[in-house]
Amino acid sequence: MPRELKEEKVTQKKLLKYLKDKNVFHWRQNNGRIRGKYQVSIKGISDIIILCKGLFVAIECKSTYAKRSDDQVTFQNNVVKNGGVALVAYDYDETIAELQKLGI
Repeated sequence: MPRELKEEKVTQKKLLKYLKDKNVFHWRQNNGRIRGKYQVSIKGISDIIILCKGLFVAIECKSTYAKRSDDQVTFQNNVVKNGGVALVAYDYDETIAELQKLGI
């Protein structure tokens, strides 16, 4: 597994544990295709989706130097446009701080 992907997965796993321990309604959203033909979710959907106290939060986990795809940017822009919060998790502690500011 490339280092960037491993870093991203570690952050994602830690965030999921934090949310579970806090008893926050959330899920890990897989994205992809079935046999390369059928899109199984919205293109660019974020890795972690949270619904807490009426607030919709989309978290895209990225390694330190990775960039979001155009589809990921579009998805997160749509979340914000519709009253939600979109975060890019480059660092676990910074992301937790942002979640805590939201009361999560």
